[in-house]
Formats: sequence, C-alpha cells, structure tokens
Amino acid sequence: WIVGKNGEKKQRDWIVTAAAKWGLPTGSALRTLFELMQVWKENNLKSKIIPIGSRYNLLKRMGTTDSKGDYKRIEKDLNSLVGITIQAKNAFWDKDVQAYVSKTFHLFEELSLYDRQIKTTQGLIQQSLPFSYIKVSDIFHEAVKKGNILTIDSEFFRKLTAPTEQRLALYL
Repeated sequence: WIVGKNGEKKQRDWIVTAAAKWGLPTGSALRTLFELMQVWKENNLKSKIIPIGSRYNLLKRMGTTDSKGDYKRIEKDLNSLVGITIQAKNAFWDKDVQAYVSKTFHLFEELSLYDRQIKTTQGLIQQSLPFSYIKVSDIFHEAVKKGNILTIDSEFFRKLTAPTEQRLALYL
C-alpha cells in the first residue's frame, strides 16, 4: 500500500518474472545490478547505455576474481537481469495526467558483450573492440530521471557481506 493523492491508500502489486533459461536473479546478480547502477551513476545517468567495458573490468570493480567460473557467472547475471519482466499495478504516479499507471516492462533491453580473443585458423588473436554495454529500458531510464529510483552509498553496500543484507539494502 502507498499513500497517494489526498492521503488516499492505494494498493501496489509488483510481479517479477524471469526468462526460463536464466531464472530469477541470484544474490550475485543483485550485486551485479548494484555495480551497473554505480557505473551508470558515475556517467551521470544521462545515457540509456551503461558502458561495462569488459567482464574483467566489472569483476574487478566487484572485488571478485577473474576465473573462468566468474566470467560465466557474470555473463549469467547480466543475462538474467535482461530477462526480468516486471508487471507493476499502480506502480507510478504520472504527474502530467494526474493518474496512477500500471506497466509491464523490463529493466534492461539489450546486452552486448565483446570477446577480445578471436579464434582463427592461425590461432588466438587479440583484437581492439568497442566496450561491452547494457542498455536500460525507456521506462527504467525515465523512472531514474524522475527520481523514482533511489541509489545507496557504494561503500556502505560493499561493507555488507551477507547476501541477505545486500538484498535488504537494495530493496529498502
């Protein structure tokens, strides 16, 4: 329940579903989401494109190793975040039309990951490629621009070691 216009109580319902292949976000995916939000914030939340750089760069920002398993995990995390669908009833107040709006949307609409090593008939070669990125959906971008999404202090978040603590910090 939220208190809306003129003190009116309004029920909000949010249903979060996941892509069958990737499942709902794990604690690891939520940490990845947090780090993406930090990168976006550092870029002043202007563009819908969040430059990841590389999976290695993202892993280092998160303070984790860069083993083969970590690369697979970060890729799964990113794909699960793109696969989330949110159905939100009475989720937003539209100031322009003075009404509640229900929406079904994704947080992210696109993920592009580039591999620096390419196999050729001559073996592995390094190639200079554009930065990997994740693209924020229009709805998520607008919500952030209007101040409907709050961010938390990155130092505080990183001090939380238990996944439950981190999830609560993100939810609250």
